[in-house]
Amino acid sequence: MTPLTRRQFVGSCAAAGVAVVGGEALAHETRDLEVTRHAVPGAHIGGGAKGQRLRLAHLTDLHLRSFGDYQARVADAVNAARPDVILFTGDSIDRRSRLPVFADFLAALDEETPKFAIVGNWEHQCRVDFAALSKLYAAHNGRLLVNESVTFTHAGRELLVTGLDDFLRGEPSLVRALEGVRPCPSHVLLAHCPAHRDAMRADRDGGDAAALARFRPQLALAGHTHGGQVNIGGFCPWRPGGSGRYVSGWYTDVMPHLYVSRGIGVVDVPIRFGARPEVAILEWPDDGHVLA
Repeated sequence: MTPLTRRQFVGSCAAAGVAVVGGEALAHETRDLEVTRHAVPGAHIGGGAKGQRLRLAHLTDLHLRSFGDYQARVADAVNAARPDVILFTGDSIDRRSRLPVFADFLAALDEETPKFAIVGNWEHQCRVDFAALSKLYAAHNGRLLVNESVTFTHAGRELLVTGLDDFLRGEPSLVRALEGVRPCPSHVLLAHCPAHRDAMRADRDGGDAAALARFRPQLALAGHTHGGQVNIGGFCPWRPGGSGRYVSGWYTDVMPHLYVSRGIGVVDVPIRFGARPEVAILEWPDDGHVLA
């Protein structure tokens, strides 16, 4: 079945709301938050006490328009999981005027928990002030990474976090992001669009494939797809450009292993069906095993 264009998708969703399950039911699922829990496949955290786990909370595609009961529930769900670090993979806001709303959301998260973030296509498209966004993260114990890497240390364990600029509207470069950085046995990539994973692996001239081979990150986190937003038995009528072959969940066919979150918010039409909003909690065990 051929995927729909964006305009066809909006029209079909409106029709589905009437003919299939009703607009009210579709709208309800936009706030039917699910907290998913995962063990990072075969991953290893060096240092620290044996058997300890590093807990990551992954948030993506918030598309914040206001801060109300639902957004407070999202923040409460993250806090209740007691993560060691919170990772944002872009599209937190889709209007430059909504930085104050995002400030309210960040204030609802545990202030002591470190946060690392990237931007998505919407922050670029709406010309969000990246300097202001960076200051906002910094005010809440966070750091915005645009083709940058940082080493996060927790309980004697090191995790290298690499944040890439958006694949569709930015100028992403894994080479620049890792310049002057030493490889780390535990390494996670943040990339808004999941198709970026395949592009990096295929890039010979730009050096990203060589950087992947040298640094060997075990995990990549992405969003962007919204899980299709409408997912009917695995068929998604529309996914945004930059989704590639990905919809949601784990992809462990090649390294780095990739987890694509369904995200929190919506775009175009305020509905979800078969693609509940998601806060993903990932535990990185120290099991003594390092993937080849």
